[in-house]
Amino acid sequence: MYQFASVALAVGLASGATGQLVITEVYAGLPGNDGTADWIELTNIGETATFSNLFYDDASASILAGGDLPEFTLAKNASVVILVSVDATDALAEIDRFVSVWGTGIPVLVADGGSLGTTDTAYILDELGDVVADFSFAPPLSNQLATIERIEDSQRNSVEGENGAVASNAFTNTSLGLPGDLAQLIGSPGSALSFVPSPGSGVLLGIAALAGARRRR
Repeated sequence: MYQFASVALAVGLASGATGQLVITEVYAGLPGNDGTADWIELTNIGETATFSNLFYDDASASILAGGDLPEFTLAKNASVVILVSVDATDALAEIDRFVSVWGTGIPVLVADGGSLGTTDTAYILDELGDVVADFSFAPPLSNQLATIERIEDSQRNSVEGENGAVASNAFTNTSLGLPGDLAQLIGSPGSALSFVPSPGSGVLLGIAALAGARRRR
């Protein structure tokens, strides 16, 4: 039950509800086997809303180069993981791979568009190409096995036991020199407990209010 429709978790959507999307966590992969596709976590810090006609891309910030997202609904403070640079034909296989590493119960969608580099910017764009949400991030500060989480206007590596971060299931990676060639990621996909916007935070600037429109394609 982790296909595209599973992300529509919210109920009681009010007409004209206003959502506000923030990119709250990113995973940009590892040398060798990544375990999962690169991903971003989107969190709705506004009211329950349905989001449509949105696109993902990395640094080029282009809806032509990026991939469109299926329509999805998020309750207030709910999150969804977007697996990026995934072709539609590989969608179910990549979702299965994500579930094998992070377990079930996490809402997951896929999008085409650029894969994430260790220094990059992830963008969510509307159908006009305007930025709805973005997150610029740098190389991991201390632990390349940990995701990068957003805390107000800063970033840090996820830390197991803090802000909902946990260790993933183990997977084989022969490039990092780990014991038994087994890697475990640290992160909190689908649970953006780390993100609390500060008053007047710049992260709220440029966030579009989107609700109820039908998908363009």
